[in-house]
Amino acid sequence: MASREGLSAIPARLVEDAVADAKHEVRQKTISKLNTHQHALYEVLAEEDGLIQKELYARYEEAHDDPVTLRYLRENYLPKLEHYTLVDIERHRGTKRYHLVDVDHPEQHAEHV
Repeated sequence: MASREGLSAIPARLVEDAVADAKHEVRQKTISKLNTHQHALYEVLAEEDGLIQKELYARYEEAHDDPVTLRYLRENYLPKLEHYTLVDIERHRGTKRYHLVDVDHPEQHAEHV
């Protein structure tokens, strides 16, 4: 990139751009590998972010042809989405609210935990 722009050193903006591009590519690859249940959850949150578990499950049930139980979803799919850094969980007084993690600002939801 630097040589393409006729530069002898790599400016910070090019490094930042390359890092942002790489993060976006990793995120897209991660999303492409989600199973149908995880993908349905991701799409529901893309449409309406910040849902509590009950709301998220209700919309997931509408979006998926063969939904799993809430318990299975809670124990298996939601933790995986959090592990993949796609979803952040805001915990407040026993309530969990689910948010998509912004690829450009993954720290934005850190205050929710």
